[in-house]
Amino acid sequence: MKICYIVTRIDEIGGAQIHVRDLACMMSQAGHEVCVISGGNCDTRYLEQLEKKQIMVYRLKRLVREINIISDWLAVMRITEILRKEKPDVLSLHASKAGFIGRIAGKICGIATLFTAHGWSFSEGVSWLKRLFYAAAEKMVSYLAAKIINVSNYDKKLALRYGIVPFYKCTVIHNGMPDIAPGLLAKQSAEFCRIVMTARFAPQKDHALLLSVLKDFKNLQWHLDLIGTGPLESDIKGMVKELGMRKRVTFHGQTHQVEEILSKAHLFVLTSNWEGLPRSIIEALRAGLPVIASDVGGVAELIEHGKTGYLIPRSDGTKLAEYLGLLLTDPQRRARMGRESRKKYMKDFTFANMYERTVTVYKELTS
Repeated sequence: MKICYIVTRIDEIGGAQIHVRDLACMMSQAGHEVCVISGGNCDTRYLEQLEKKQIMVYRLKRLVREINIISDWLAVMRITEILRKEKPDVLSLHASKAGFIGRIAGKICGIATLFTAHGWSFSEGVSWLKRLFYAAAEKMVSYLAAKIINVSNYDKKLALRYGIVPFYKCTVIHNGMPDIAPGLLAKQSAEFCRIVMTARFAPQKDHALLLSVLKDFKNLQWHLDLIGTGPLESDIKGMVKELGMRKRVTFHGQTHQVEEILSKAHLFVLTSNWEGLPRSIIEALRAGLPVIASDVGGVAELIEHGKTGYLIPRSDGTKLAEYLGLLLTDPQRRARMGRESRKKYMKDFTFANMYERTVTVYKELTS
């Protein structure tokens, strides 16, 4: 089988990018032919990981996240050239922009096209005007895909509610991740709590909510590790300085040491306003960490409230403070929930499970 993946960008490494990398590398390892198309800028190590598996990577400067009619059409034309050259059996699209223009290119070339929605852009928590716009855009191209994979049951229900895609084209495959070495499992501490949040610095993730709550726990022993980059990074750094917490917060930027940082942590927090099925939470479950997260998108499919962590309503600082207080002061509770998190990962979110189900869809499209 020959498969071509398209992802909007690989300069910032997030859920969709890791998903594509892991699938592409495993497909190549299994003896299939693989190529990847992405935006022009890239993360050097990410590119090396693909090239190490002898995966051809096409970088298109016209493939950008922002809407630009001229650039978008030129990207469609360039992608059709690549597809006619590579002649893949399946075209697999990831992230909204790649999903939009990729479906047009796939239709032009007559290739079986699959779109994986890593969280819909019209999810609850997004402004109503943006929801209307993105839903209308998805409806324009939804019929061009032979199949749409949702990474959560929440997303599937949302797509059906908005009439984006007929039921028979829609399926759910939860994200999965390769396991880590036993030495990278988290270990709880009785005296100290290290908190981690892995998220892009953007309005969606609401770092300010976490900081505004943590300022009231200065009498307790904790440290916050923030992993990621984004447009609001300088604003969040300014807020940390204003709150007098510079010695208690570390900004790691975009790093390939996430597993190591999580192994030294005791608690994971994600205060998103909207989500699909965040891979950052799966990373935390895999490491054996309890999780506090906003009950948005498919997050409730990851966290069992009161067992592997706690769910809070979107933007609810009161509930966040309540559950932070419980876990910051009770290392035995953290340890118990962490063990349950690890069990949840092993049961539902391994890479092998996701890979097998995804390959089944590929085979359906080529049969």
